[in-house]
Amino acid sequence: MARQLTVKRIGEEWVARDATGAMYGQSPDLFETIEAAEHLAKRLGATVALGREAQNYLLTQAAKLPRRPQRDLISAPEAQTADAKSGGPQDRSRINLIEDDEVRFWTDKFGVSKPQLEEC
Repeated sequence: MARQLTVKRIGEEWVARDATGAMYGQSPDLFETIEAAEHLAKRLGATVALGREAQNYLLTQAAKLPRRPQRDLISAPEAQTADAKSGGPQDRSRINLIEDDEVRFWTDKFGVSKPQLEEC
């Protein structure tokens, strides 16, 4: 077996195939096929790649998902990054305590330490 399994569509089914063309699973559900391919690849030390049609299908499915509401940036720091142009935060109503540039900006602005800023 090849070191890579590729998930692609054949007719109405999604299949996992290796470079020789041998099929190692098929399902009408892309997610089931990917899961089975990942399980097999892990067991055999192989990798899983998605064919172009599988990639496009996943992108169209992601576009249909509802947008998540904005989370509080103190509990979800990955949602905000510092604004490189101004040196300050993008959303001035919240402080991202994980971003060093943003912490430095606000501690300098208010003349407080990081623990004092976190406490507020």
